[in-house]
Amino acid sequence: MVLHAHTTKAALLVALTLALAACGKQDEQPAASTPAAASAPAFPTGNGDKPTTLADCDKLPDPKPADDSAAGRAAAVGQGQAARAACKKEVTAQQDKPNADLARIREIKEKEQADQANRKISEQEWGKRLNEGANKPIKEYKY
Repeated sequence: MVLHAHTTKAALLVALTLALAACGKQDEQPAASTPAAASAPAFPTGNGDKPTTLADCDKLPDPKPADDSAAGRAAAVGQGQAARAACKKEVTAQQDKPNADLARIREIKEKEQADQANRKISEQEWGKRLNEGANKPIKEYKY
């Protein structure tokens, strides 16, 4: 009985330590995720009425250069081009998704039609074999 009591106390102590550590971690996580969200490129998402188009992606400005040097300006232009390319890629992916769904539906329908055609042919073959079998004489068994 003493061993069981010590085991229970140890398990509670470990659980309490883990719970306190988890509470401390929750406070630190939102602060760490805020800078990552700030550095993410902002794509125009469009309003509820208007979806984003490729023309909207072309209008994205270059970020401000870190300094006035040629390297800083070139880096800003490169980042702007990368952001526009990523925006265009996302817009085309959104536009291609319904087309991909339609293509998938078309493939399924064509497969079903092919299966029906194969089934029709096999039914015709079955009918031919049935007629051939009906035309053959039946063997008579004498006991």
